[in-house]
Amino acid sequence: MPGSWVSDVDSDLHDLTIVSIMEPLLPGVHDIVQQMQRNPRGIRCRDLCRVYDHYFGAPRKSATSHRVYKTPWPLETRSYSGRFVVRVPEEVHRRLAIQAAESGVSHNRLASAKLSR
Repeated sequence: MPGSWVSDVDSDLHDLTIVSIMEPLLPGVHDIVQQMQRNPRGIRCRDLCRVYDHYFGAPRKSATSHRVYKTPWPLETRSYSGRFVVRVPEEVHRRLAIQAAESGVSHNRLASAKLSR
């Protein structure tokens, strides 16, 4: 079902108003989002988790201190800084350091050249 229908009855006018909603809201999510917009510093973790769960689905991973959600946008449209950390065994690090020194280039330049192949 692409959306849900919400009906609101105005008791004074006895009108029935039907509103189409593209995404069904969990009870209270709309109110939580409005509160977050009014007071960004007063956001409670449980409210933020509720909003995230609504928009991104259940987390792939959750612990007491964090949750991991599926990326909601295609990876090819994201911007990238060009920087990331790779942990390697000590022996691999030693060989790369020696090879970089012998080639007269930095570790970064050598690793980038190897990854680009």
